[in-house]
Amino acid sequence: DSLHVADVKKSRDKVLRVQKTVFKGHQLLDLRIFQASEDGAGLRPTKQGVSINLAKLPEILEGAGLGELVTALIAEDEAERVAGLEEA
Repeated sequence: DSLHVADVKKSRDKVLRVQKTVFKGHQLLDLRIFQASEDGAGLRPTKQGVSINLAKLPEILEGAGLGELVTALIAEDEAERVAGLEEA
């Protein structure tokens, strides 16, 4: 099973696809390049990509110096969601 999160256009015929997947019971964040097929049948995954165990993601982001940024973005998103609920 996979949950499509986003596609980020990389070039005319390639996108970076972000998906949440499960493999052997582990929840993963999969970042993979997809390329348009030559027969026009849609996008197909390439070997270019990485799968990150979601349990390790906070540690990876912290190590990259992005922990505080991600925490701030999550807090901002939550505040906007709550504000939207209060307006409804």
